[in-house]
Amino acid sequence: MKDRPVGKEFPQGVPASSWISATPSYTTRLPELAYPFERLPDVYVSESTILKIGADRRCLAFLWCYLDRRFINPHTRFNPASLSPARVDALPQVIGRLAKHFRFKNARAATIYQSLTCLAALLTWADQAEHQGRYEAVLSNDKLALEALKGYHRHLRQRLQTHQISYRTAAYADQEAIALMSEIHDRVYLDDIEPLPDLSGGGTKPPPDALVGTFMSTLQAAFDSVVAMDLGAEPREATTPTEGSRFLRTSSTDDSCQVAVPLAYGATHLMELACMAFAGLCIGDSGANLAQIQAFEEPEGIDAQLDDPDRVSLTHRVIKFRAGGKPVPVQLSSTTFTRLRNYLCLRQALLARLDCPDRANLFVQGQFEYAPGRRGKTHLVGLRALHHDFLDDLRKRFSAFRIDLPKATLRQLRAFKQQHLVRKYSVKVAADLMGHSIQTAIRAYSNAQEDVRRSDLGGFLSSLTDRVCSTATPRSDLQIVQIPAGECRGHLKPEPMQANPVVAPDCKKTEGCFFCNKYLVHAHEADALKLMSCRHVLSRLVHLQGDSLAADRVYGAVTDRIDALLAEIQRMAPQAHAAALAQVQRGELSRYWATKLQQLHLLGVLGPNPSPQNPS
Repeated sequence: MKDRPVGKEFPQGVPASSWISATPSYTTRLPELAYPFERLPDVYVSESTILKIGADRRCLAFLWCYLDRRFINPHTRFNPASLSPARVDALPQVIGRLAKHFRFKNARAATIYQSLTCLAALLTWADQAEHQGRYEAVLSNDKLALEALKGYHRHLRQRLQTHQISYRTAAYADQEAIALMSEIHDRVYLDDIEPLPDLSGGGTKPPPDALVGTFMSTLQAAFDSVVAMDLGAEPREATTPTEGSRFLRTSSTDDSCQVAVPLAYGATHLMELACMAFAGLCIGDSGANLAQIQAFEEPEGIDAQLDDPDRVSLTHRVIKFRAGGKPVPVQLSSTTFTRLRNYLCLRQALLARLDCPDRANLFVQGQFEYAPGRRGKTHLVGLRALHHDFLDDLRKRFSAFRIDLPKATLRQLRAFKQQHLVRKYSVKVAADLMGHSIQTAIRAYSNAQEDVRRSDLGGFLSSLTDRVCSTATPRSDLQIVQIPAGECRGHLKPEPMQANPVVAPDCKKTEGCFFCNKYLVHAHEADALKLMSCRHVLSRLVHLQGDSLAADRVYGAVTDRIDALLAEIQRMAPQAHAAALAQVQRGELSRYWATKLQQLHLLGVLGPNPSPQNPS
């Protein structure tokens, strides 16, 4: 078989044997530099140094110094004779400027790796044979860089039009190339070239409840199955049992759902599978990012925490792991928390079985190496921190045991947790638990499943119908008390409509009535007049808002509630609504609110009368 790149010949007159393939066996012999660094080291060899990004990502930046490069799946080959002195001289300044850029942005390792991959793609295009070395100085000449960016932009558009790449891929590559070259040359290239616009999607949509339920149930059942086998007590030299003597359950609710463990997988592989399953269980349960899970370490005194945990509710506990040298509280459900002790024991047993040193990382997965003399075969040699492709690795492990995990990404699991918290708690509580801003929590709920939004909206509309009673509805035996905002069926016994209401129910304050479970109005003219009168008085006080965020929040919540109730009255009794509206427009308020308006006028706190408009 001829050794040639796909779709491209080697340069004429250059034998393929003189090229070097950047295989792992070759690159492991090259020096590595942790990136992004604070300061470029005194000794930096551009043509042979690899950039190490994070724990497990490596950028082969030294290849950019060679103008003749060919990608032959799965590795890149380069011609040592094509070494460019211009690239060698420019590369230290390039990676230095980009390092400051990434550190200023506090970019994650994955983001840095993706950005450098986009820069590598630009240089690969610039160094194609048809350009005949025209862009050799693209990293040091800003005018040449602009020319290259325009050509690369046309190249991406052509690939997009011929359906070779997706629009999102093309837009991201174009924008990143322009942004990085702008940083390298300290020039705003956006003034000279317009990149492909980013068609932002609707954000990550949470997966269906049933899918997440199956995902978590499978992980839980597999973990429990391995724990029940008590593999830690099994001698290391024990023979592999016959197939059919061990089973993994695939559902935590149905014991009949199980698969036999294949002959090729012994106790060590089962224990490693259980460790990964528990890590996935914690990610789905806590909603934490993979980077957070990777950073967690076992804290001192964890046994005391397990014996006497901090209880958030009957079903949730708080455990304090360590990350970055300080304790980090993580909220876990009882389902996951009660299995943490078993996980720690299983982790220690696996370390002892592999006879490898312990790691600081709390959550681990197996480290595999190719078995000598067995082509394509790997064996488990130790433990490592969770890989950035952890979810793919987890699926492969389960697939080896003939178990298919439901299709859900880590972002989808986090979005599902966000949706659950926003629905169950206030937005502020949900944001604190997830460790992000209130705006992000609101945006996450806006991306909620369609049926969830319909369900929540249906509950809201149902609550309006419960509050607004038809005039034909017979009054209950409870004593109904007339109040300024309508009627009350349990005066002096307030009851909140929901947990953590915007305004606490208080019979002494009118605004509290709107959020009380005992409050109701009838779809007739009298109650409609009360609500419209209240709304009119509030509109005269709107100029006082803005000095207090709390007051603004209450004012907005009350007016929104009144508007919703009036809209329901208009739907049920349009004639009564129209009659009450006509009275308010003539300045005829209900007795209570007319008196209140006069008192506020004497105090001098009323704003100008709003222009005539529909107060409903």
